[in-house]
Amino acid sequence: MFLCVVLSLCNCLSKLSSSKVQRAWIVLEEKKAQYQYVEIQPYHKPKELLDVNPKGLVPVYPFQYRGSFQAILKDGYCLYESLVLMEYIDEAYPQSPLLPKDPLLRARCRLAIDFINRLICPSFYKYLQEQDKSKWKALEHQLVQHMLSFGKEVLENDKKYSETKGSYYLGGHFTLVDAALIPWYFPQTFIL
Repeated sequence: MFLCVVLSLCNCLSKLSSSKVQRAWIVLEEKKAQYQYVEIQPYHKPKELLDVNPKGLVPVYPFQYRGSFQAILKDGYCLYESLVLMEYIDEAYPQSPLLPKDPLLRARCRLAIDFINRLICPSFYKYLQEQDKSKWKALEHQLVQHMLSFGKEVLENDKKYSETKGSYYLGGHFTLVDAALIPWYFPQTFIL
């Protein structure tokens, strides 16, 4: 299977500037999937992309790129939400799964991803985008509290569920939870 991931390019924190794009890219790399990296300008999206994905969201799958975009719809669908793509890639490349086999642990991982998406990510963006310096301390505190709460859960999981200790969500095993968090975790270490 060959994936083409269309990514948005802007000059921000990194070449893969969208944290949501980074999530899908991390999973592709972790799964050692073959894919084609295509950059687009976020404010000048090609018509071919918008034809199959009217929202113009990136990352997106499936596409073929040979000088121009050509949609390869799988069963009539074009996938574009990062969390959906992460799970799709994990299932499409079943070797070394990034979610545990145990249904309860899988559900806990999905809840952790939801926590990241609902609390950590919005707090991070709110902190970065706030122009009023008098609000920075409170926003920083909120973000740090979310990260500490998440860190406590990681330590709890390490004790209860992990055969090997480590710094990942489930100890020594890299999961989709880690892929969902990494694009927000590392930039925070530089700005907080």
